[in-house]
Amino acid sequence: MSLDLGKLDGVVRRFDELNSLLSSGELDGDNFVKLSREHAELSPIVEAIGVYTKLLSDLDDACLLYTSPSPRDS
Repeated sequence: MSLDLGKLDGVVRRFDELNSLLSSGELDGDNFVKLSREHAELSPIVEAIGVYTKLLSDLDDACLLYTSPSPRDS
């Protein structure tokens, strides 16, 4: 199963946008609460996306090591 990395990037971008909005100090109370909830809901998802993308990178690196000839094979 393959995940759409574009959608995952969109979630991370939204999380970053929420961080900016929440730290801007320009939100009224209702919007601050609403965006804080969204931020709290996205936080564990963004953390999991980070772990997933790190694993993909590690897997790519391992595949490169596995398929590249060793120095003594040359």
